[in-house]
Amino acid sequence: MGEANEGDKDKKLKVDEEARSLGILFATHLGAAKVIGDRCGFNEGFIVPSEGSSGGLALFWDSEIAIQVLSFSSSHIDVFIEGSSNFNRWRLTGFYGNPDTSKRVESWQLLNSLSIVSHLPWLVIGYFNEIRHAKEKEGGAARSYQLMACFNNLIDFCGLEELEFVEPNFTWIYQRGDGYQIRERLDRALVSSDWTLLFPMARLFHKSSPISDHSPLLLKFFED
Repeated sequence: MGEANEGDKDKKLKVDEEARSLGILFATHLGAAKVIGDRCGFNEGFIVPSEGSSGGLALFWDSEIAIQVLSFSSSHIDVFIEGSSNFNRWRLTGFYGNPDTSKRVESWQLLNSLSIVSHLPWLVIGYFNEIRHAKEKEGGAARSYQLMACFNNLIDFCGLEELEFVEPNFTWIYQRGDGYQIRERLDRALVSSDWTLLFPMARLFHKSSPISDHSPLLLKFFED
């Protein structure tokens, strides 16, 4: 199955960690993804291999959940989900925004095209590599208003809204050797209004990680 490199900075998402139902890894290598999936107890998976030293996506799930993969690329995995009798059919898209601002429009075009694939309740979650408002950034140069406006317009066009999250406010930290920090909220969950009706108690938690500059996202469908 390969060996995980402890130096890998995997961007991790776990959906309903208590039940270990679903898990997504962003910017991961094939061997590391398989090892992490096994360690988390998942028995099903779909992996998009990395291209060279960058990229790589992986979706893992328990066999009790029926997953239908609709499409995938180096930037997304799009699936239909049918769980137990307690779950209605819905759609999950794990999304990875292009880190190159000159190519960001390609990411938004992809998400725009995905928005018309289905009218099922929709959750889009992952590393978008963009902020929506100036308050989502501390330190460094001010974010371009045009870049933020394009992201906000896309979210509105796709009929999505922010899923409520629990602090801390930032999900990515860059720290220089002199201690200076840049902090941004680059990771998020966007949902359709009918997904919110399906899971009205869902909350997103920003967790801490000793091995990544990104906060793993923990999505809980129900209150503990």
